[in-house]
Amino acid sequence: MLEFKESTLSIPIPELFKILDNDLDGRVDALEFIGGIALCCSGRTEEKMKFCFELYDFNLNAALSETEMCMMMQSSVLGMLVLTGGTEDMEPDVSVFETLAKEGK
Repeated sequence: MLEFKESTLSIPIPELFKILDNDLDGRVDALEFIGGIALCCSGRTEEKMKFCFELYDFNLNAALSETEMCMMMQSSVLGMLVLTGGTEDMEPDVSVFETLAKEGK
């Protein structure tokens, strides 16, 4: 079962908001939120993979479309960049994710 990682680190809500708002548009959209949640959970790799899969299987058909896969990869990479101090210029172009999603079929 996934659980939030235990930490003695206390992050004020405004700072957490800045971390999750990776496109700096002043709001945390669903993809930013989902990516942040996935990165902040502890558990086995298989559990995290299942969690991510279920979050992005929007039509609940037990399969990810190219669009759903692209959204999952992009959100995960952006979340990792933000949480590891990466910058927006390090963000791969959407076409990279689209190509990977197509190759995965």
